[in-house]
Order: sequence, then C-alpha cells, then structure tokens
Amino acid sequence: MREFIIWLSSAAGASAALSFVAERLPAFQRLRPEHRSLVHLAGSLVIALGAYAIVTYVPPDVLAQITPIFQVIAGVVGTWIANQVFHTADPATKKQ
Repeated sequence: MREFIIWLSSAAGASAALSFVAERLPAFQRLRPEHRSLVHLAGSLVIALGAYAIVTYVPPDVLAQITPIFQVIAGVVGTWIANQVFHTADPATKKQ
C-alpha cells in the first residue's frame, strides 16, 4: 500500500488517478476545456499533496492496520478495470 501512496504523490500518479475518476463524471465533462484543465491541475495537486501527507505523517503501524482494507479495495477496482477492458475488447459485445 505504501508504494501506491508514494505513486499517488507523484505527478503521474496523481494525474492518472484523477483522470480515471474525472473522465467518468458528467459534471467534469460539462466544463469548458480551459476549466477542465484548471480543475485537473488543482485536483492533481490536492491528491499529490494529500498522498505525500499520508506517507509523511501517518504512523507506519496505522498504515499496516488499514492495508487489508486497501488490498480488498484495490482487488475489486483492479478486477472491475480488467472486466471493462475485456468487455470493450470482446467481439461478442460488439454484435449486440
């Protein structure tokens, strides 16, 4: 879990995580492109700084206690993403 939070504190991690969520929000899609860009910048900063604060200030034993919960969430999200990719690539779904 610590590695994921460190990745989130990077520019690439924060931006990728925000893009994954924001691109699925109708409110974000309704924004003008220049506003989307600013919201993405601000959101990425909040995510990166929040992740940095977690890594820096949350005691390791607390992180260890929540690791199982994080693993369940990561497993479910990872499986959902794989399902979405498979569904998109599956020729049988294109015939419907």
